Amino acid sequence: MNLDSLVVREKPAFCFLNPKLGDAERHKVEELLERSGALPAHPTRPEASSFTWPRSDASKRSELESELCTLLAAPNLHGVSEVMALSIALNSLACLMAEMRANGLCAAPSVHSGLNVDAGDAEVDSPLSVCELRLGRLESCMRLDSAAVDAIMLLPDKKAPVQAFGSLFGVLNHCKTAMGTRLLESWLRQPLVDRTALSARHDLVGCLKDGAVLRGALTEAMKQTPDLEAAVTKMRRTDKAGRHAATLAGGLTREVERERTKDLELDFRGDCCVELK
Repeated sequence: MNLDSLVVREKPAFCFLNPKLGDAERHKVEELLERSGALPAHPTRPEASSFTWPRSDASKRSELESELCTLLAAPNLHGVSEVMALSIALNSLACLMAEMRANGLCAAPSVHSGLNVDAGDAEVDSPLSVCELRLGRLESCMRLDSAAVDAIMLLPDKKAPVQAFGSLFGVLNHCKTAMGTRLLESWLRQPLVDRTALSARHDLVGCLKDGAVLRGALTEAMKQTPDLEAAVTKMRRTDKAGRHAATLAGGLTREVERERTKDLELDFRGDCCVELK
């Protein structure tokens, strides 16, 4: 269930499968990925060692840690200590970094990188400082596996004839874009249980409900916006050039979002949302 929930939340374009998986486990994981639209990928180094963090080899471990510091544009790894304490996370990280290195996405370790206790908070210059390493938590959402989703008719049955109101998703889906439709499905698959996050989302929905001018402006702006998520996903699934383009597309996405909303600044005051421009 944890893997199912993780794939729904993160929506990866592809996943690397550990060669140590047995046939039954591999088949189960591949079915899960197929339902979620993610592709199983074959590691450049298919041997099991590519999924192993070199704990006993101090030299190799130090080299990987320095390389990771460069990717994160950080002087040390103190800020990701929670992740670095998890064996499963380190093994996965070893595979990911091997793939990035094989595709030319890892720069040589910076002279400032490494586990430098006295480095303070100084930033490290890196051409690849778009990377982020964080510990994800599933506790903020209710976890529903595929069997539960089918049992409560949460989503449309893809094998059955199309019915507008044959599921909860069909009743609620008034989205104008494919990106919104996917987001709604993700929210239904993983309902929030964190009160703070629920309140923040409720405030935003209330703001759009009561602000007709704002809602109309956003609707018109989104009509002119292509399906950026789909475009980035397709590029990420192609060759090395496509993966470089995916990084560029991420930056373009942020610029488009800023351009679309620069005249729609919002000021939240208590439970009120005031349109400024």
